[in-house]
Amino acid sequence: MKHLSVSNTTRHGRTLNAVRAISAGGVLVLLGALTGCANQALPSTSALNGGGTQTHRITGHIHGGQQPVAGAVIQLYGATIGSYGAQSSSLLTTTVTSSDGTGVNNSNANSGNNNNQLPLGDFNITGDYTCPSSNLVYITATTGNPGSGANANLALMAALGSCSYLQANANTITINIDEVTTVASVYALQRFMSSYTNVGAPSTNSTGLANAFATVNSLVNTSLGTALTTTPSGNGTVPTAEINTLADALATCINSTGGLAGSSTPCGNLFTYAMPTNGTAPTDTIGAILDIALNPSPSTNTLNICELASSSAPFQPTLGCTGMTSPPNFLMAINYTGAGLNAPNAIAIDNSSNIWLTNGGTSSVSELSNLGTALSGSGGYTTGGISGPSGIAVDLTGNIWVSNKTGNSVTELSSGGSAVGASPFTGSGVSSPSGIAIDGLGNVWLSNSGNSSVSEFSSTGVYTANYTPDAGLSSPTGIAINAH
Repeated sequence: MKHLSVSNTTRHGRTLNAVRAISAGGVLVLLGALTGCANQALPSTSALNGGGTQTHRITGHIHGGQQPVAGAVIQLYGATIGSYGAQSSSLLTTTVTSSDGTGVNNSNANSGNNNNQLPLGDFNITGDYTCPSSNLVYITATTGNPGSGANANLALMAALGSCSYLQANANTITINIDEVTTVASVYALQRFMSSYTNVGAPSTNSTGLANAFATVNSLVNTSLGTALTTTPSGNGTVPTAEINTLADALATCINSTGGLAGSSTPCGNLFTYAMPTNGTAPTDTIGAILDIALNPSPSTNTLNICELASSSAPFQPTLGCTGMTSPPNFLMAINYTGAGLNAPNAIAIDNSSNIWLTNGGTSSVSELSNLGTALSGSGGYTTGGISGPSGIAVDLTGNIWVSNKTGNSVTELSSGGSAVGASPFTGSGVSSPSGIAIDGLGNVWLSNSGNSSVSEFSSTGVYTANYTPDAGLSSPTGIAINAH
């Protein structure tokens, strides 16, 4: 049995599951909410699918606040397909540490690498790892000496993505692991991780996990360890100042000798401020930024965290926290524009994780890829009699349905944006339709704000019936289906 749920009011600006938020000028992709199904958007190769010992070389630098870290323990992890926050697999077959610049504390002594010549804080990995079944990998650096003494609470990371890509690339992969790559990686992976040793997703959301890994490359340049200002697609604005501010807050702890929550040390302050309400204080810097990412709303502690970043902090520009009159919000998002976006008012995600939006300003529909690339051109899609679009939904075949509030109709578009059949479809009871939903049989349901009713169409656009339920329905604007 299916049940209809019809709302009499709407909450503008955010989808029900907070995966995407829309603004007047574009679409905001909220970091950490990338849990939908999608095709992996990472560089890859069909010839190499993991599962064998790799001979490719990875070289890198470990920096804390742009200071080299000696003796940090390097680990390459594979994300796990099994459950959210599942135990990651350790991939390295030898112990790897960052160089202390003397040849005494250097990495890969048994792999044939001449790490005695490595500069302070550098490391080499050659032929010492096996790709995981998930094909998604990330690298961490823990403990080590940032110059002020050994720091047991130091933890940095960078999400690398496709292990097959690392194997297939003919060049040496260079990674700069620092606070910026840590913030970006944790914010992108937050819904899939519980610590730096636990990153995973169930098999039903493996492509969502791949999308989260791909998002890191829209935030930072992992070779340089710096935040981007615009995404590689060119039409997304990265929250650079927020990333740098949190990176600078982490740097106060990284560039110290450590400490626990409750102490007056830089790490103690960070861990105290990052501790969730009624939760447990973190004990390493990755845990601290994970707690902040999962609890980003303004509070006294978010301002305290913000103020840890001084005006002379290593990563710039920042939010400029000194003298702030209200706490900042560390909920991060990439703001995408283009693709004909004009006063978007509804949003849907198809089974390829492409983003579809209705534009109230131009009576059109925009499509962007899961990484924000414009797919619908500068004017969006305008076929199929789109008129005052207010609701949008994706059916089981991947076609897009749009409720036309000023057109008193519904439009069906193909996954390529072309009109399907005799779109737009009309019916005698359709009056200023706002919300739209599709049931398990492919039937299309509209909430009519003009006459306080609900209309039903078949999966082929044939008008079926109009209903006026005796439930106090008044100018409904939203609709949802409970299949149970």
